[in-house]
Amino acid sequence: MKGLSIITNFGCDNACEYCIWKQHELRDHYTSLHSTNWEKLYEFVVSSEDKISLSGGGDPFYKFENNMDWYKKLFQLCYKKIDVHTSKIITDFDFLTAFNRIVLHINPWFYNLDVLKQYKNKLRLVCVITEELTKEKIDEIIEASDELNCQVSFRELYDKTSPKELMEYVNQQPKAKLIKQNDYNLYFMPDNSIREKFI
Repeated sequence: MKGLSIITNFGCDNACEYCIWKQHELRDHYTSLHSTNWEKLYEFVVSSEDKISLSGGGDPFYKFENNMDWYKKLFQLCYKKIDVHTSKIITDFDFLTAFNRIVLHINPWFYNLDVLKQYKNKLRLVCVITEELTKEKIDEIIEASDELNCQVSFRELYDKTSPKELMEYVNQQPKAKLIKQNDYNLYFMPDNSIREKFI
């Protein structure tokens, strides 16, 4: 059975070159307390046998303090464990305690280990395999995951143009997981539709 993923669109300022949301047909459908069909979302949540994930769209943690009414409603509705996929490193650790796991899409050239250590056992690192990535950076991120005592994954680009030699290198690393691009989830989208494919 596929996992269930709630896709939010609060906006984003990460400017990732490989962002597929920029060209998504729903990019102008923004998430808010009033735009979400909570009854439909509840039915979506109860159909899951396990935890659900929260992702974007934009970034779920983009200006999260402005969307606390939406999050409060989600936490009231959802009695299951929630993983969140984000590129934002935030330091509101009280807010983070509401989540089962923080799947952080890490920028290989900028991250703060001292801050990430405060995420405790909630963290999993993910890095997208781009042309700019190197074997040395892969090794560095794996070492960082060791120091943080967390899992680390490297993800293929959506259009499957990740360099094959780096894909193979990651696949040879016993402490890292290679994620090949695929639709592993059912998606509850910002327009309240449920889809088997993200795009």
